[in-house]
Amino acid sequence: MLRRRVVDGILSAIIPITLEHWSNCQYNVEELETAFDSTALFPYELFEQRWRKWVQLLTRAKSGEVIDPQTALLQRSITAPRPTLHCRRGTVTQATTRDNRSSLKQLRASGVSVPLSICLTKSDRTLLTHGQFEGNRNNAGYKLARNLLGTSALLTQHRIVYHPDPRQLFDRYCDHCTPPLEPTEADIIWHSANKTTAFASRDFGSIAMSIRKWKSHRKSKKQCVRKPKRLVNARLTKSI
Repeated sequence: MLRRRVVDGILSAIIPITLEHWSNCQYNVEELETAFDSTALFPYELFEQRWRKWVQLLTRAKSGEVIDPQTALLQRSITAPRPTLHCRRGTVTQATTRDNRSSLKQLRASGVSVPLSICLTKSDRTLLTHGQFEGNRNNAGYKLARNLLGTSALLTQHRIVYHPDPRQLFDRYCDHCTPPLEPTEADIIWHSANKTTAFASRDFGSIAMSIRKWKSHRKSKKQCVRKPKRLVNARLTKSI
């Protein structure tokens, strides 16, 4: 691992550290569950989605927002009744897939460039906005870099133009970290993420829905800009 130390308020040079730990202790599932339950923080268990939400809220809280990260652990997930999902899943999925395909064909034909950030997960977008604090910057940066590379490769595979370059978004994350990551350290993380093939953290169907929403929002904004001009022209014609 690559770490820095703060000496007299100044960050030291990058120091490679090897962590080695050995323990003979063994814990069974029941002991672990008892330990978790004793904290009273996991009444509905700690699924991955709930844990990711907690990490996201914790990052925002450290950035100064008035948020209680524990709400992610104490709030029960709300899901639709199973019979409703079972009856409507086939119809909804077919309609959504058909609309997504039509929307993507129009997008390819128009040559419009899609923001790469809208194709990422919520946790990745949070990292781009708020960065990460010292101690977690490298791990979070590596995860983000892999997702940026995998997502951009998936968009290229489906002939969808995007912007900006993945490295530009990664550099934005590095600048938003506290303290910001040094260029040399950022290069090491980026090159490490490029060593093997990366894969998107979202499936293409989910990304296609995000693109469709972005297109709809973009179209509505254009219409809002055109309406005032039409009203002005109408008033001028009437006055003449």
